[in-house]
Amino acid sequence: MHEAGPRTKPISTPYLKGEKKLSKAQKDKPDSLFKLYPTLDEAYWLKILFDDFWEMKEEQQAEMFLADWCGQVGESKIFPFIEFTKTLKAHCYGI
Repeated sequence: MHEAGPRTKPISTPYLKGEKKLSKAQKDKPDSLFKLYPTLDEAYWLKILFDDFWEMKEEQQAEMFLADWCGQVGESKIFPFIEFTKTLKAHCYGI
């Protein structure tokens, strides 16, 4: 599981298909996309963090995680993610 909070090293995988599906060469390949599009790094990190949500077994843990994750999204100011959190909040009961 990934820890929420500040990252200590940049993410080096440019593909949004999921870390587990990348080859070793893809994981090790230097990433120029994140240099060209700085917000992409943060968006990718938020996506990786959100993947942890699906592994949570306890409702209270999941609720706390979503509250924290939505807060990080708000700070990111990445509009599509902010819209997604609005949808999550509107439909969070029963997820």
